[in-house]
Amino acid sequence: MECVDYLEFQDYLKKSRDVDDKLIYTLNASLPTNSFRTQLDLPSRCKDLYKKIDDNFKFRESSIKKCIEEATNHIQQLQSQQNNDSNVSKQIKNELTKVKLLRTELGVEEVVKDRSQKLFYEKCRSFYKPENLPL
Repeated sequence: MECVDYLEFQDYLKKSRDVDDKLIYTLNASLPTNSFRTQLDLPSRCKDLYKKIDDNFKFRESSIKKCIEEATNHIQQLQSQQNNDSNVSKQIKNELTKVKLLRTELGVEEVVKDRSQKLFYEKCRSFYKPENLPL
């Protein structure tokens, strides 16, 4: 994902968070009522779902961090070019704002991750307990 256009990046994050937003529905659909549970491999279903959630989170987090790094590097480049040029100063301010917004997105990611992990644990704890689930 490209980091140049923050609004586009934010749209990407919103779309990729759909998995987390629809987690309750996905868990309910994956883990049927007691009468059908004997016919399914629930530990495998829970494990696959957790891997999908965890991979998605890791990818989003690394994407945000990559964009923060790119914006920070761009700020440093602009600062080395700055000679009282108001256009460069404006670009620096824009990049600083982008970095702040991206750091906020990291905080949002933590909230989304915690919520998803708690929901997952509530529904799948009897079938699968990942090693890295910090509950």
